[in-house]
Amino acid sequence: MPKQSRSSVRRLSASADQGVDRRAGRASGGQRMSCVLGCMMLTGLLSAGGAQALPSYPVPLHMPEPGYPTSMLGSSVKRSVSIRVFIQADGGVRFLEVLGAPDPRLISLTRSAVEQWVFEPWQPSASHPEGEAVTVTFNFTGRPHTNPPLAANVELKQVLCWQLNTEMFEGRKWRKDVKPDALMRTELYLSSSPVIEQFLTPDERQALVLELLEATPGIVAQCQKNPMRRYVDYLPENVRKAL
Repeated sequence: MPKQSRSSVRRLSASADQGVDRRAGRASGGQRMSCVLGCMMLTGLLSAGGAQALPSYPVPLHMPEPGYPTSMLGSSVKRSVSIRVFIQADGGVRFLEVLGAPDPRLISLTRSAVEQWVFEPWQPSASHPEGEAVTVTFNFTGRPHTNPPLAANVELKQVLCWQLNTEMFEGRKWRKDVKPDALMRTELYLSSSPVIEQFLTPDERQALVLELLEATPGIVAQCQKNPMRRYVDYLPENVRKAL
């Protein structure tokens, strides 16, 4: 069954697209996350207190995306599913409710995927110490798409230095100032991954990106010396924690 959607990420055989947008919270003090299968988005309604300081935000460990109904592939009809879940302080996720009455097939697929999500333990705001409620919305468009996975950080932590070295070598055949794919994916994750966008302010995300860019020459040099080490071993501490 084809995979799908992500937030400033998307990927799959059915199409998904995400974006994240912070808003002032509702009385219940939750956040809103939108995942799209044609377009996945994370819309947050953080409780009072604003963005969490690193590393107090739920770092993704496992975020599978809903399967896409074969019967809907190529369809021009757009459908969406919104459900509320609770991201616990221990990193677990609890299903709360379905919002609206969309296609039952999509409800089942979406709930099944989201209930498998796991995050690292984190420290929610003092007003909601047990965790945060979020609304997850998957928009099914029936079109295939390619975007980074929601938990792109998990893949980045598996990259070995020899892979980065190979990217550098191959890239320099075409241009001198090449940036390895691993570094570009890390920068993208820090600046616009759905979860980070939800919990960190633009200034905090920009600071992480700048720290990564400033450390890049040293990262590349260390990886050339130690090809069998993991790429993340040489990232700045704050960046490593964010992943």
